[in-house]
Amino acid sequence: MRRSTFVFLIFAALVAVIFGANSYFRNQPPITLTLAVDPLAEAWVRTAVERFNAQNVLLSNGTLKVVVRVESVVNDVSVWQERSNWSTSSHPTLWLASSSASLGYLTPNLPYQMVTPSTAQTPLMWGGFKSRVDIITQNNTLVLDWQAVQAVAQAQRWESLGAPSNWGNVNMGLNWGTNSMAGLAALTSALASYNGSPVISRPTIDSDAFRAWFLPIRESIQNSQRLGEPPSQAMASRGASVADFALLPEVQWLKHLNSLIRQESIVLSYPQYQVLLDFPLAMWDDANTTPNEREAAQAFANYLLGASSQQLAIDEGLRPVNGNPKDSDVLFATSIPYGARLTLDNLSLVAPFDRATADQILRLFN
Repeated sequence: MRRSTFVFLIFAALVAVIFGANSYFRNQPPITLTLAVDPLAEAWVRTAVERFNAQNVLLSNGTLKVVVRVESVVNDVSVWQERSNWSTSSHPTLWLASSSASLGYLTPNLPYQMVTPSTAQTPLMWGGFKSRVDIITQNNTLVLDWQAVQAVAQAQRWESLGAPSNWGNVNMGLNWGTNSMAGLAALTSALASYNGSPVISRPTIDSDAFRAWFLPIRESIQNSQRLGEPPSQAMASRGASVADFALLPEVQWLKHLNSLIRQESIVLSYPQYQVLLDFPLAMWDDANTTPNEREAAQAFANYLLGASSQQLAIDEGLRPVNGNPKDSDVLFATSIPYGARLTLDNLSLVAPFDRATADQILRLFN
């Protein structure tokens, strides 16, 4: 065999091997990560997942594609109270919770580990129909916050405060705490306000003095338990018959603001004692978790933290992990005349607390 023929055959064999390898790798199944997401971030995450998958992200070996699939929408409290029925044999690979505190409340049989501590943010925000807020704040001589709200709740009926009798009972809205970290956050803010401190005191929660202070508020929020939708959404469609005012995540107010103001002008403000929902991304990590899965999870986390995904979060009413929304961001710009702010200053963040304290606060909803 001539040398040129031999070289040609070697070259042809190499080409065949390369093309065969490429074909093999192209036909390998992707690394598929299932994802559970909190309802507050659902709209943002679903769009982000679609865009992530469309980019055909590969692992560092350059051969395996990463695919993320939204498997379920679930609130944090259902997970750490183990009502989600997740188990070793049946669980989402990734969990985008509403609060990093939730990861600390998990039992060992739910081995979720932090991939990134925050992918977006939203603070608590007061909102109410202006006619009601004028009475709560005594025409802006008081701050719209827990002390003024408690005094109004104690009156029980608006007519006791000089309002028309057809206004009925004083109804406050919030996301119900046994189903939502946002509800737990609202009562955490109330406790901090009562204490005049960002540190939650466990003896206070069960004290007779706090219970007496809280009872009118407890009675004013009863209607929230029966709502099958966020209070802001219900208020937007049915007005003050649902709730006169509420303490909710900012994102909910921003998403429904245009519909709310068709009912009546709205006043927005932030509580002094603040709980920031920070949307961590966590991964189920046990002995069966592979390095490829861990790398894929980090790739998705990096995508959520990228500039385009962070802007998408802003477009959905969430705040970015770093920096602030701009006055050109539609949902935020629209809400500024009603009391929203691009930057959050002079707010006291409530100090973290343990699972036992969280359970104790949730019992206030019972």
